[in-house]
Amino acid sequence: SGSSGSVCLLSLGEEGIITAAGGGLLCTGDKKMLSSAKTNLARFQPQALLADMNAALGLSQLKEIDHFLAYRREIAVHFTKALSSTRHRTLVQPDELENVPFSFPVRVADSMKLIRQYAAKNSIATRPAFSDRIIAMEELQAGNNTVDILSSCPNAADLWRRCVLFPLYPTLGKKNIQLIAKVLATLP
Repeated sequence: SGSSGSVCLLSLGEEGIITAAGGGLLCTGDKKMLSSAKTNLARFQPQALLADMNAALGLSQLKEIDHFLAYRREIAVHFTKALSSTRHRTLVQPDELENVPFSFPVRVADSMKLIRQYAAKNSIATRPAFSDRIIAMEELQAGNNTVDILSSCPNAADLWRRCVLFPLYPTLGKKNIQLIAKVLATLP
């Protein structure tokens, strides 16, 4: 289920590599954990669980996962090449680990706001990479303990402030891929 864990939780939301229009997937090879998960899931009302149609959508994508991932990697290579002519960088996995591009993260040199505005002018929807994580902008502005967290984790704070996600998925189409690459190559 992963390189270092016994359980893997996967989002099946619309932005995931595999989507079922919501829901999630729990993967484990641990029989005890699987039994416990089944027992806990049995407590939910049937309508709270993933509908059969949604599960079928996810399963059909799972059958094509190798193709989807290969195409995502091709797009990511194209975007990385476009971005290389700018002062901005993408995030990469070090060493022998494999990147699985579900989106295209850009670590901007200065202002994430400026980059997002530039992308929006070109009809490209972006989003902050870590806006829905433990550290949220509102908490920082409210002046609570988040400021202490940020000062004690300067690298995380830097990524939080300067990492924006560009779309990267197999159904973008050639025209949109070219547009995004052009925007990435000309980021201010």
